[in-house]
Amino acid sequence: MAADDLGGKADVEAADGGDGVADTVVAAAAAPSATRRASVPGSQRLSDHEGEEEDDGDTPAVADGEPPFDPPFAQLLPPFGFWVDAVALLLLGGALGAFAWCYLKAITEVNNLWLRADGKASYPEPDTLGFGQGRAWWIGLCGGAGLAVGCTRVVLGVETVPSFVAELRTMHVEPLPALKSSLVSLLGLLGGVPMGPEAGLGSIAGAAGTLLARLGARLAPRRSGSAPLRRRLAVLAAMSSVFAAILPTPLTALLLVLELSRAQVTLGTRYGLAYGKLITFLVVAATGGFVVYYAIAGYTYLNPLFTTLSALLAEVYEQMYVVAGLLFGVMGAALATVYILLAGVARALVGAMRRAMEALLGRKACVVVLATLGGAATGALGWAMPLVLTDGAEQLATILAQPQAIGSSVLAASAFAKAFAYHLSAECGFVGGLFLPMLATSSMLGAVFRNVTSVNPLVAASCAMIALPAALVDAPLMLAVLAVSMLQIGPQGLVPILTTAVTAHVLCLGIGLPQWLVAKAKGRAGAAAA
Repeated sequence: MAADDLGGKADVEAADGGDGVADTVVAAAAAPSATRRASVPGSQRLSDHEGEEEDDGDTPAVADGEPPFDPPFAQLLPPFGFWVDAVALLLLGGALGAFAWCYLKAITEVNNLWLRADGKASYPEPDTLGFGQGRAWWIGLCGGAGLAVGCTRVVLGVETVPSFVAELRTMHVEPLPALKSSLVSLLGLLGGVPMGPEAGLGSIAGAAGTLLARLGARLAPRRSGSAPLRRRLAVLAAMSSVFAAILPTPLTALLLVLELSRAQVTLGTRYGLAYGKLITFLVVAATGGFVVYYAIAGYTYLNPLFTTLSALLAEVYEQMYVVAGLLFGVMGAALATVYILLAGVARALVGAMRRAMEALLGRKACVVVLATLGGAATGALGWAMPLVLTDGAEQLATILAQPQAIGSSVLAASAFAKAFAYHLSAECGFVGGLFLPMLATSSMLGAVFRNVTSVNPLVAASCAMIALPAALVDAPLMLAVLAVSMLQIGPQGLVPILTTAVTAHVLCLGIGLPQWLVAKAKGRAGAAAA
């Protein structure tokens, strides 16, 4: 960003973090919508139409003859602040794309090193994913990762870690805590815990954006009045660049940031930020990250080229696909209910263990022991069902392409075990994203439906993939675009996918089911504490 346009520490909103998975789910799924409304250029009073409400005065009218445009934001006159900002974000995005490749490459290579050892070189082919196809020594390895996580948390003083959704909502990331939490996240991911890399990468990127903004504030303190806005833009743009390395296209990353942060409402209302300027900065950074990552790896972390369902695109669209999308949306809402209940079970179980251990061993020793036990328990589940381990990104191709070879019983059991293992890991102190494991879990159950019904395989794969995330994450448009991008689906294929996303969202978050379940759990916890 331009030196005279960057901000510093002013107007910081603290992220409401927490280690508990229920807090993460609430942050990702149940945070209240912004209560302020952005001014709408070109809006007008409708009071002269009989039976319609009077304008409440909150939306200003536009003068007669005034074009309904936002003010220009990319002036071609000095000091060229917009253009310098765009170049700076492009360079930052490219640098973060290279960092994302290193981060994700380390996770992939280390996991494959031990998952493909001991006679399992073909992992993750179907014959390596059945019941009992894991290795007993995985228990010790995952337990060792837990030991590393616990010791690191104690040494670095990592208490609570905000989810990347909370960081997006507040548009604020403190660099030092972000570096600590990213290290803790990386140690767990190297040990195969069923968590995603988006949390650690998002924290690093947000920290880089914050540092860039602070640098600008030091170089040009005279323009410090715009510091809060510049800092927020830098954080969002930086995070979009690393998400573009994970997701199939920069557009998917852009939609993820926009829908979860609600920046177009918050920044437009508070600072009068032009929508076009927001979109431009996010696109520039996301494209920079995508281009550099793709130039190095030849694909993104979620790689659409790994799937083999594109040949099914030749089939003619049928109206009944909308019904299929509706049913998969119902499945997503039902699965979300089970997902949250499993979170409650894991929280109650680990909470009881934590209280007993703290009384016996002390707080710091309890952190280390719990993380070690959590890692060992996850390893044991992986020994029984290898699909439980890792974030699922590399397993996804096999799940989508060869569900019958894996088997319905393996897929169903592994889906619920993976969901529980995620919650168990999070409660025991591991740090990671919930988004990628959700995609894998949802895809497993969708694969079961493909095995036992005659539903179109492409419709089932694309709709089922996003059914669970759509129920719990406020990003239905991003999820629809993600499914289309992953499976290279044409425009009409989007119809059942979007139906699934909206149906799952309405039947879960829309009716308030997870909010009610979490509120009940917190009420019981409060009563027990009293």
